[in-house]
Amino acid sequence: MHNILVTGANGQLGSELRALEFHYPSYNFIFTDSKQLDITTYRAVEKYIEQNAITAIINCAAYTAVDKAETDSTKANALNHLAVENLAKISKARGITLIHISTDYVFDGTSDRPYTEEDVPNPQSVYGKTKLAGEKAMQRVNPPNSIIIRTSWLYSNYGTNFVKTMLRLGKEKNEISVIADQKGTPTYAGDLAKTILEILPKIKNDKVEVYHYSNEGVCSWYDFAKAIFALKKMFIKVDPIKSTEFPTPAKRPHYSILNKRKIIEAFQLKIPTWEDSLARCLRKPEPKILKLPKILDIRGNLSWFENSNQIPFDIKRTYFINDVPGGEIRGGHAFRKSTEFIVALSGSLDVVLNDGNKEIKYSLNRSDYGLYIPNLIWRKMENFSANAFALIVSSISYNTADYIRDFENFQIIRNEAKG
Repeated sequence: MHNILVTGANGQLGSELRALEFHYPSYNFIFTDSKQLDITTYRAVEKYIEQNAITAIINCAAYTAVDKAETDSTKANALNHLAVENLAKISKARGITLIHISTDYVFDGTSDRPYTEEDVPNPQSVYGKTKLAGEKAMQRVNPPNSIIIRTSWLYSNYGTNFVKTMLRLGKEKNEISVIADQKGTPTYAGDLAKTILEILPKIKNDKVEVYHYSNEGVCSWYDFAKAIFALKKMFIKVDPIKSTEFPTPAKRPHYSILNKRKIIEAFQLKIPTWEDSLARCLRKPEPKILKLPKILDIRGNLSWFENSNQIPFDIKRTYFINDVPGGEIRGGHAFRKSTEFIVALSGSLDVVLNDGNKEIKYSLNRSDYGLYIPNLIWRKMENFSANAFALIVSSISYNTADYIRDFENFQIIRNEAKG
């Protein structure tokens, strides 16, 4: 089994990898951010990797405040360059596969064709220069079976990104201006995360290889914004402007389209278009508390879950939980398309939800309310009281042998209710 260290785990890509955790049972993931592991300190990283018997590293950590980096170059260099060198040296010494994420900002944006991995980088910002320095350090150390993946215009349901900024502005304003003379390709972090985990066991190379990955297609930031509002049915007037009308401390590439032929051919990938991936990303529902029928009669009212328009999923299995080894239950959804509804039939418990951007805790007790949890939300159930008895209604059937002792399928429960 791979023990995979994911650094920068609370960012966009790290959060998408976390959401996929339960889809890859042969991988043991260890997620860290700067609070758990300072990757700029060599000895700390070496000790952590040794203690956890790490066999692969996915380095999602980066200083990504592009404009702030212009006046904070020391911190940007420490995280984007020196930390990568640390990971590369330790990976080489211990035979660890290292996957490092880089950026389209290593190019100057003056090309008139998609950039290949052989094109000479020429970064125009501190962010781009420090990311390129990290690439060169990794290539110089040259840990075997390791790769660099450059990506562009990353977005997801997690963290801070263009999509979430547009949705926020769309709620605040009726008209916005967006740059129309910068062209690139949006990359859904969920697609990149899945690709990384799929190609991980296939990486076999003597020297560090560089690959480009983004979704398919081309657009401007203006086109991207228009597509976001159209999919969300938000009637916002979007005005195209030039980059010169919106000056920033760091210079952005005017053209940052990446040629993906190398990674497609090396790993036989099929990459979705940016339009299709954006639509998938924006379909994510939100968690909410729903009022139930009389809780004492919940077994006799399971048909409510099937018929209620408030529960938009087909029931595949229900679980009754009253004995929780270790005191908590964790769950990941994402590509398994799982949605859940949790009710405390007796006693109390806490449900912690994390979408990669913020963490929310719901305290459930015996009442007339339950918690609806959509897919793409990571959840943990904890703090069960001594007499806690919970019901989970799920859209999928989990392999529950390792962490739930008492469960029954929906058909049995429904028969009991009828009988």
